[in-house]
Parts: sequence; C-alpha cells; structure tokens
Amino acid sequence: MVAARCHEPVSVGEIAEALGFHPNYLMRLFRQLTGMPLMEYMTRQRVTHAQRLLATTNLKIIDVAMESGFGSVCRFHTVFAKLCGATPRQYRAGLRNGR
Repeated sequence: MVAARCHEPVSVGEIAEALGFHPNYLMRLFRQLTGMPLMEYMTRQRVTHAQRLLATTNLKIIDVAMESGFGSVCRFHTVFAKLCGATPRQYRAGLRNGR
C-alpha cells in the first residue's frame, strides 16, 4: 500500500487507519521490520518514482515533483540532490549523455 501510493499525499495516520493500527505502533513496527522510518521509506519511493519519470518522460521538473508526491519544488530538489547526488536536471542530463 505504501509503495503503491507513495506519490499521493498520504499521511501515516491514513496508512495506520487502513491497516487497523495506531500510527505510533505502525511507525515503530515499520522501523523494526525495515530498519528505516516510514516517512524516509515513502520519501525514497517518491525519489525512485521521480527518477523513473525523469528517465522516461519529458515532463518539466515541476511536474515531475508534483507527480512524485512532493509538495514543493524546493523540497523535491533538496531531497533528490541529497539522495541522488545530483539535481533532477543534472540527473536527467546525465541519463541523456549516457552516464
């Protein structure tokens, strides 16, 4: 459920409710099972989705950010650069240049 809806604005509370768990219990359980916080997992899934869009479409960066579930372009750039080591524009250019 989390991976399938990562690009949508979904909260931990909504996920917990859908699964029948208390939000705090869900976050604790998720971290125990995966070794990472639920929100970090969701962010990584959003970045993966953005990478796919950057590689396979000609969408503008702002549209990639919104399609990937980021609420702002600024947040998208910051998170993407941190996790990928390049801005979205640099990442796309690297793909086109065969890097």
